[in-house]
Amino acid sequence: MSGVPRWGSDTPLVGRREELAALTDAVARADGGRPSGILLAGEAGVGKSRLLHALDQHAAEGGALMLTGYCVDLGHGLPYLPFRDAIGALATDGEYAELIARIPAIAPLVSTELAAEEVDSSAVYGGVLRLLDVLSADRTVVLVLEDLHWADESSRNLLHFLLSRLRRQRLVVIGSYRLDDVYRTHPLRRLLAELVRLPDVERLDLPRLSDPELRTLLKALEHDGAAPPRGVLDKIVHQADGNAFYAEELFAARIDDADPASVPTGLSDLLLTRIERLNQAAQRVVRSASVAGRSVPYSLLRATLTLSDDDLDDALRDVASHHVMHSDDGEVYTFRHALLQEAAYADLLPGERVRLHAAYAELLAAADPSPRTAADRAHHLYESNNLAASLRASLEAAEFARRSGAPAQRLTHLENVLELWGSLPAADVPEGVTEGEVLRRAGAAAFQAGQLPRAVSLGEAAIEASTDDAAKVRAQVELAKTLMALDRDGEAHTLTAAALTLAPPDSESRLWALATHARAVVLTLRVGDDGLMDYTEADQTIGEALELARRLGRSDVEADVIVTMMSATQDDRQSDDGAAQLEHALELARSAGRVDVEQRVVFNLAIGRYEAGRLDAALHWSEVGRALALRSGAESSPYALSVRGIEILSLYHRGRWDEALQRVAEAPKGIADDARMAGSYVAIARGERDVADWIASRLPADGRTGGHFMGWLHGGSAMIEHSAWRGDAEAAYDWYTRTAAASMTDFHREPGARLAALALWAIADDGADRWRAIADDLVQVARSALDYNLDRWRVDGPESLAWMAMAEAEYSRIAGGDEIALFEAAYDAFGYGDRYRQAIIAWRLAELYAAAGRKDEAAERLRAAHEFAASVGAAPLLDKLRDLDARARLHAIAEQPASGGAANPLTERELDVLRLVDEGKTNKQIAATLFISAKTASVHVSNILAKTGAGSRTEAAAIARRSGWL
Repeated sequence: MSGVPRWGSDTPLVGRREELAALTDAVARADGGRPSGILLAGEAGVGKSRLLHALDQHAAEGGALMLTGYCVDLGHGLPYLPFRDAIGALATDGEYAELIARIPAIAPLVSTELAAEEVDSSAVYGGVLRLLDVLSADRTVVLVLEDLHWADESSRNLLHFLLSRLRRQRLVVIGSYRLDDVYRTHPLRRLLAELVRLPDVERLDLPRLSDPELRTLLKALEHDGAAPPRGVLDKIVHQADGNAFYAEELFAARIDDADPASVPTGLSDLLLTRIERLNQAAQRVVRSASVAGRSVPYSLLRATLTLSDDDLDDALRDVASHHVMHSDDGEVYTFRHALLQEAAYADLLPGERVRLHAAYAELLAAADPSPRTAADRAHHLYESNNLAASLRASLEAAEFARRSGAPAQRLTHLENVLELWGSLPAADVPEGVTEGEVLRRAGAAAFQAGQLPRAVSLGEAAIEASTDDAAKVRAQVELAKTLMALDRDGEAHTLTAAALTLAPPDSESRLWALATHARAVVLTLRVGDDGLMDYTEADQTIGEALELARRLGRSDVEADVIVTMMSATQDDRQSDDGAAQLEHALELARSAGRVDVEQRVVFNLAIGRYEAGRLDAALHWSEVGRALALRSGAESSPYALSVRGIEILSLYHRGRWDEALQRVAEAPKGIADDARMAGSYVAIARGERDVADWIASRLPADGRTGGHFMGWLHGGSAMIEHSAWRGDAEAAYDWYTRTAAASMTDFHREPGARLAALALWAIADDGADRWRAIADDLVQVARSALDYNLDRWRVDGPESLAWMAMAEAEYSRIAGGDEIALFEAAYDAFGYGDRYRQAIIAWRLAELYAAAGRKDEAAERLRAAHEFAASVGAAPLLDKLRDLDARARLHAIAEQPASGGAANPLTERELDVLRLVDEGKTNKQIAATLFISAKTASVHVSNILAKTGAGSRTEAAAIARRSGWL
């Protein structure tokens, strides 16, 4: 067939100038340390792969490292398949093999050996991120993932993880997908909606070619010595309607058949016509190969066909010459386009399809019976109606997924098992496997995959289906962990108590039941009839758990129980002795190699130091936790995420606001909203109204949040302060009421001190007599925050005491009292490290001193508060300080020209924007970093250009640097 034109990646690239420019520009930006993600969308056959091939050539010529992986439509397959493709190619390259060996977290993606134990998916995510970070330190890396519409859930989650962590790597991540295949309920659809909201991710739509572009393409194919009958180009262009692949197929069909009327008009029929033009042996090859998927090893293909070697070689030559399939190495044959494989498979007769699936299942089992091929075998066995064998293979595939760090795939395979279970006789079920055990494993997988409601349903079914006490104990403990994650602590306590009645003494199952019950007990502590906290059950459970852990040599469980003991009473983890015990637990966890327990210990060290007002120590342990998460790849674990929140709050208190916002911007998917809620203190203190709208959207009036009470505490507190700065006492009190209801209980009152102090500030500013009764109630709420300072339960850390002092000071503005003394006491109380709150109180003191005629003291307080507020960009406070300075004629904070020469015409917020402009960030990226809208960012940039007289963003930054404003 010498007249048939070239196809696929060798087809000339026609049009696509803008789209290719967008891709090459992304690579150029990455060269300068500005990474990005691009979602390439287009219908089947429109030319996505051809465009990516052109990018490959361009980027490789510029020295970039190209990594490509493919998703396939074949059952559930291997988890992380496209990443296995991309990284596996590196693992066989001597230049990178040593690097990959130094990152053990990615071993499940490159090793042929199955991991000995369960792998944490967050470790895999972190390992891939670290690999890309290291690779992109020396050269730009372009990671291409094709056909995302077929991606497994683990791959989709990993893609989201990577795109949410684009910072300064020299990295471009591109994912292509068929637009027409992503229907309304497709699992990729929701992910795409989340990804395009990320600041460094954009969608690139690939439209159909125009008629002139199609003609250019077809004429280019003519230059290869092939030409359709005279005058048919217009008909091809009209019929193809801009689809490049369809046009190529029509072109080839017109070459092969001089009668245009004989050419089918539908793409599917057209593709089948192409296959039917093959000789009989070649058609058999194509039909057999279609059952294997887009690609098939030569060895498997040969084994499914009763052809001699010579006949098979002739058939493969015919297949290749007609451009139906191709092979680069003779070892693996691939359909030129997925549409060809789909058409060939759809055309199989039912019996033929069943026989071929059965043959592939048998061949895979003979060639590689390991769990690595189990998913493929399960698929082929199911399609060949061998349900019993498919069930067994699905169990193997679930185990492979567990040891590959792919809980979502594990859940899918186990649910396949459960679906088949009821349709099979007991004799066909593997010996030793029970329905209750499969349900328990599925519940654990759902928990690890973040599907908590599903985990509860499966856990409840597992308990019901358990046929012996040991199985029931395991199921109860698993479900209790899920319930505690959902804050259903009372139900968890009931379950673990029941598990203890069934667990045999001195067994590991009893040990885990004790450890889990101890946590449930601590979470459900209550005041006894004597008015004191009842620690009887907690002491007994913790003591027995520690003793059994030591007797069984389980240092990891011992460490875990020590943490439970320390968190049972806040005073313990706040004290130096408690911190010492936690550091001992950290050594135990490290010696046992239990990263999950180690993270829990570090979190408690960080929060204990935070509660004790030791903010520098809290920052130290937060950094330890962040390093641990990065090293282990467990950045998305709950404790790693909570440690990040502590770090953000500590940086906020210490006045390191830009660092706090950087931690917010770096937050992974699981904590993105929680981190932003903690970081909202900074945005509110800088006067950003956009963030107030965002908080209000997350904390609606009906009280639904979908998150932890801490989201309400931080977001609600920020909104009370926002209302106070605006002088809106009504809104401040409304936010107080809603936040108190969401974050306080009879057992958990300490947030009341903060909330009441902030609300009292707002209503004291309002000054209306109607607020007096409410003020009396609010100060009582603050005073009662320590009502549970009973026995061993203490909540009188320095932060709570400081907020109580501030509440008393603000209350004195309404009810009377020694205001100066009370505000001085509040100022001293926040001296443990909250510099912003001290600056606010210094403003109050300056006002009181000025009113009392103590102008020198007023000026001193004003200058100190202004110095801090100016250093962090606290715009509302700066306005109040300037107003007071003018009203009281203190002349303490007269504006001075910038040290570089000309007076700085820019506001603090404009300087924040200009710093990001100087870093090369776009308006969209500036908006995401500063919690403002893209429109607001654009307005700031326009104001900067006008004030500096610059003609461009770059020139404005240069002027600011020369003038000393940056």
